[in-house]
Amino acid sequence: MSVSIYDTAWLAMIIKSENGKTRWLFPESFELLLHEQTPNGQWKAYSSDIDGILNTTAGLLALIKHQTQPVTIGIEKLPTDLESRISKARSQVETMLQSWDVISTRNVGFEIIVPALLEYLNQHAPGIMADADDTAKAQLSLSLLGRSNSFSAQMIAKFDLGAHFQTYPAERDPSVSTNCNVLMALLHCENPDLHRTSIYNATSFLCHAWENGISDDKWNLSKLYVYMLQGQTFLKLLRRWDEGHMKALPKLLIHARVPTVLVQILHRTILLQSSDGSWGQSSYEPTAYAILTLISISSLPWFDAVQDSITRAITSGQQYLAGRKDNTSNPSYVWIEKVTYSMPAVSEAYYIAARTSEHPPGTWQSAVKSFTSSSSKSVKLPEFLLLLPLFANHIRGKDLLALALVEACFLASRMRTTEPEIFPHKENASEGYLEYVPFITTSCNYLGHPIDIEHLFDLILLSKLNYQVDHYMETVVGALTAHEIESTRVLINRLCRQSFQLPPSQKRRYEESCEPLPEGSKNEMCLVNVHNVLARFIHYVLDHPNVLQSSTYLQRHLSHELEMFLLAHIQQIEDNRRRAAKLPHGTTHAAMPERTYFDWVKRTSADHTSCPYSFVFWTCLISRPGQNCFASAKAKYLSQDMIRHLATMCRQHNDYGSVGRDYREGNLNSVDFEEFQQDYTSGEVSLTAQDPTVRVMSDPRSSMSQRKRCLLDLAEYERRNLERSLDELAYECSEHTMNAVRYFVRVTDLYGQIYVARDIGIQAPVKG
Repeated sequence: MSVSIYDTAWLAMIIKSENGKTRWLFPESFELLLHEQTPNGQWKAYSSDIDGILNTTAGLLALIKHQTQPVTIGIEKLPTDLESRISKARSQVETMLQSWDVISTRNVGFEIIVPALLEYLNQHAPGIMADADDTAKAQLSLSLLGRSNSFSAQMIAKFDLGAHFQTYPAERDPSVSTNCNVLMALLHCENPDLHRTSIYNATSFLCHAWENGISDDKWNLSKLYVYMLQGQTFLKLLRRWDEGHMKALPKLLIHARVPTVLVQILHRTILLQSSDGSWGQSSYEPTAYAILTLISISSLPWFDAVQDSITRAITSGQQYLAGRKDNTSNPSYVWIEKVTYSMPAVSEAYYIAARTSEHPPGTWQSAVKSFTSSSSKSVKLPEFLLLLPLFANHIRGKDLLALALVEACFLASRMRTTEPEIFPHKENASEGYLEYVPFITTSCNYLGHPIDIEHLFDLILLSKLNYQVDHYMETVVGALTAHEIESTRVLINRLCRQSFQLPPSQKRRYEESCEPLPEGSKNEMCLVNVHNVLARFIHYVLDHPNVLQSSTYLQRHLSHELEMFLLAHIQQIEDNRRRAAKLPHGTTHAAMPERTYFDWVKRTSADHTSCPYSFVFWTCLISRPGQNCFASAKAKYLSQDMIRHLATMCRQHNDYGSVGRDYREGNLNSVDFEEFQQDYTSGEVSLTAQDPTVRVMSDPRSSMSQRKRCLLDLAEYERRNLERSLDELAYECSEHTMNAVRYFVRVTDLYGQIYVARDIGIQAPVKG
């Protein structure tokens, strides 16, 4: 371990008594303190503010103790400026404490140590506390040496808080690495089933931490250290489960949550590797962490498609370490305790392990292998996406999509287990979109800064619901009478506004939220069911936990956009009926002269895509509770302008790919508007004899291919405006917010690109 001023100060304060006489045990430590004190009175910080606070406070204590504590053996020669040194140090401590950013401090135990140090200035000494981390490592070491021990029960009794293991009593925030070490120790017990509850608690905590973006740890500055520990621990968990242990653990945990974390750890580790084979230029130690992570996780049976890439990453990393052999005696300060420090012996151990460990294939039972069972259709999805613009030119596109497909399998498994039951399910219904939704969500996450699993999963569920509500509105609500549709419109309006205005405890249950049925209703029970289904959907969106924690502005905005989304479906139903009523016999497309195309595609049609309301929902997810990540007026304006361009482009791509389906199902499409039926030479259109208000394309020069090409041109215009909006928005928002915004844009854009290449919507029955 490297020398620290903090520890040196404590050594300088140790007094030894011999036969009633006292002496300083380590006078050299005091001399070093004097030498290292800066002219302004403080002692240096290594890598954070808390280092300087602890070093200076401990140094100040040592100065005061040497000034006030007499010794009877030897005569200590105190510096003549000791009083000045103490005064300057005291002033520096006060200044540093006033400017200290407590919230961002990561060092271990500071919430106990700093108050204890300050109290010790008034002659109160801190105590010595037990440590779950060291206890777990001691137990693991004994287990690996084949020696039985009884630490497990004592460790659980002392440190298991139920939701997680604490490192020490009164710990401010739980440690990921401590819980990894405790879990690893328990998994190495001869019979881990005896500790199943504690194993479940630790595993659930680690999954929850990763899923919510907590990949830092209080004991080490490198994320790669957490990746290594969590990867190795979860691998051991699956090994013991595969051997027949802990079969009572929840299926969702073993089959979905743990594997998803492992896939993401593998992906992020590969993603962080530099071109020279290292994982960071400052130290070889993080590179060793990364190599050990890849070696362990790659033994799982799900990564055959990327084994060559993993092997190349490991080999290049080991070659990098081989070239750094002479530098192993100078490790970096990556460890955190009271202050930041290095551990040369530990660093060298990691170095040797990473250099010499092999990359053997793993042997697994069929149960773990079956976790990623996919349909023949989904296996072909990566090959299909590689043809699309978003992935076509990506240098690692094939490997990224292979990993994204594995992750999508686990998230799909979780979706089937936890998805909300809102829309009625019909047997034999075509649900091809279910092959796409999880994969699109994960694949786009591999193109930029990774998004937390919980946010990904919420977006997967919302995307699935958007497909379902679209199908439900077309097939069920679309079959209602005009009176019943009007009743549904009133219900949507009232529920969206009521859900925002009332707290959840005061809201009526959705089964009681229906308006009185209109006179002349042909199917009263059907209408009641429709109202209940839509009420459940509205309740799910507006009463989502992240939405309820968001700012009032965002809740009100989401309520409005959700209302516009559902009302756009009502409007689409009515437009489809008007279009069908006016369509002359024997024609395929009729112009819609009531509205301009621009007005329709920017308003009703854009709302119909679900993009605007989904983006506000996404904003609730990525904003801190009670806040809006688009804080300024300009940011709010630009974000809404951006999303309108995105929604319009998405609609145009959707319509391009579904012209045939829309014609078969009687749906209004962009190409049905008068602007697309112009004669490209004369600018004229033909009028029908049956109804002069309905215009039809008659000139062969105005072919469908020309109209579709024009539609794509307009979509590219919207893309250019979208990019400009994003560039402007980046000046108004944090990098974290923009990463999340660009991710949402990628997902939406990819759906549009898929629509251009292939219709993935739910196939509705052809209307007779």
